[in-house]
Parts: sequence; C-alpha cells; structure tokens
Amino acid sequence: MIRQLSYLLVVLVGLSLSSCAVQSQPQGGPKDTTPPVIVKQEPAVGTLNFTGNRAVVIFDEYIQEKNLRTVISSAPELPGLKFVVSGKKLELVWEDQPMRENTTYRIDLGSAVGDLNENNPVNNLQFVWSTGAAIDSLQWHGQLAPGKGKTYEGVVVWLINPGDTTWEAPAFSKTVGQKPSIDFSYLPNKEYDLLAFQDLNFDGKPDTTREQYGFLKSCRPQVDSNLVAVSMLLEGYEAPSMDSAFADSMNAVLDTMVAEELGTLTIVVPPMDSVGRRFALTHSSGWFIERDFAANTDTLLWEVGDVFAGKYVVRGFIDANGDGMWNKASWGSNRQAEVILPETSFELKANWELEQTLNMPE
Repeated sequence: MIRQLSYLLVVLVGLSLSSCAVQSQPQGGPKDTTPPVIVKQEPAVGTLNFTGNRAVVIFDEYIQEKNLRTVISSAPELPGLKFVVSGKKLELVWEDQPMRENTTYRIDLGSAVGDLNENNPVNNLQFVWSTGAAIDSLQWHGQLAPGKGKTYEGVVVWLINPGDTTWEAPAFSKTVGQKPSIDFSYLPNKEYDLLAFQDLNFDGKPDTTREQYGFLKSCRPQVDSNLVAVSMLLEGYEAPSMDSAFADSMNAVLDTMVAEELGTLTIVVPPMDSVGRRFALTHSSGWFIERDFAANTDTLLWEVGDVFAGKYVVRGFIDANGDGMWNKASWGSNRQAEVILPETSFELKANWELEQTLNMPE
C-alpha cells in the first residue's frame, strides 16, 4: 500500500510539472529595428520609355503608412495621384493622360512607409522613370551642419525653383534619416534653392514661426557632386531672464555673504578671430550675468569674481551683427541663423578659486 501511494505521488508531481511547463510563455526576442525590404517595384528606378499611370512596390513584410498624404510629391506633377496600402503592397495611380515627352518623372514618398509592427521607415522611397530614351543623371550631395552629435532624423529637405518665395510645393523633396546627409539624384541640369526644415506639425510644409530651418541658395547639380555643408540649427538660443525683484534680492544676498561662503570664478575665453560672441553665465538658482566679447586672437579672461557656490552653465552664440541678440535664419534677408556655441557646465565650490575654460566649436 505504501509503495502504491509513493508511485501515485510521483505521478501527480510529474503531471503537475508537465502542466506548468505547458503553461509557461516563451521569452520575447529583440525588438525589430529593420525596415521592410523591397521585393518588387514597377516601374523600377531608372526605367525608360514608361508611359503608364500605375506604380507598385511590394515588400517582404506587411506595411503601414504614416502621414503619406502630406509627404508624397511628384515632379513634374501627376494629376490625381493617390495611393492604396494593402498588406505588403503599396499601389500608386494617377490620371490616365499623356505625360510630357522625353521627361524624367519622380514620385517621392519620404519616410512615410514602414513595417506594420514597429513602423521602421523605408527612408526616401521613390519611383523614377523617363518617358523617353534617356533619364536625368545629375546629383547633389550635402550634409546638415553642425552634424556631429545631432539627430536630424525627420528633417524635410526641399529643392525649390529659384525665386519661389511661396514655399507651396518643392521641385524635389527628401527626408533626412539617421545620418545628416542629403542626397538627390536623377536631377536635371538646372539650378535650385535648398530649404531644410523641421516638420513639427506633420503638415508637410515649413512653418517659419515655429519650426527651425536652414537654407542654401543657388545649388547646381553635377555629374559627381562634392559634399556641401548646409547650416541648420534644431533649436534656437533662449536668452535667460529674471525679474528685477528677484535680481535685486539675489544681489542683496550676494553682498551680505562672507568670502568663505563664496567661490572665486574666472572664465577662460578661447580665441575666435573675426566674430564677436555673447555669453550668459547662469547659476542653478536662476541668477545670471551676461558679457559680450569682441573678436579675439588671444585667450581672454573673464574675471567674474566672488559669486555663489553651486552649479553653473555658460551658454552663448556668435553675435555676427553685434546687436546683442540671437538672430534666427531669414530666407528673405538671405541670412543664416547665428551659430549657437556649445554649453559649458561646471560646479563652483565655496571658498575655492576656479578657472573654467569655455567649450568652443570644433
């Protein structure tokens, strides 16, 4: 009897363990970061003598579109252009009417198509074909600057016909990926103006009141284009501010503190000839002081003196026109945004003397 009970107990334990094993969930794998791969595309990029009114691209996985309606563009314009996303296929159709003879056509879809699960985008998806026996083959290569340590992903770049101030529609459009590079190909032998902007409201158009932008005029495509820098800032310079009552109270506190409670600060300003600069030294409390520096060929010392102990940050910009204010880009005035200098953060301890060198652009 004892032997039978022992056998039954072993069987029950085994069944219990087996049941637990069946109910356990497998561990998830790494997150998918790979965009869909094109399996088939008609017409293929570079197709000649194409006169149809339909384009199709099929991927290796299910896809979705995000804001494609505002991003999609064609040059020359294809009347009635519309799209349908179904499973792994994206289909484009437009009005069935004669296209221009011996002309290179392009449909740009930016990075609005991605996989269904993670929406990993297919960057700069495009269709390019010619209605004749030759296709435009010039190119233009650029890079947004300063590019090091900056994420320009999602910035939209337009090539605009010279003199076009409406900014209603580009001749050609690109969306910047993880690298700050700008690459246009299959371009005609024609000069363009370039506009790069942050599409923060996803309407597919620049908003100069809210979105930072950069530009470069008179871009000429070439057979083998050199890399050209395009100045663009992702954020503007915000000058510090404090009301007079707070400033008076902080200065009064500073005047009453003994030397042992303060730190002695000297800012080392590296040379930068040909341009002036404006700096703001801000304490973590919000107290700050500002200082202008003319162009200097030698290292300068900013003798700040005895100030509050604690954490500080120095922010500044190149004051190109010497007006003491940061000026953003202006297309109409053909003026680039004034360069914002790298921040310098440090801590000043009480009863210490510190010489702090400012970070400068590389």
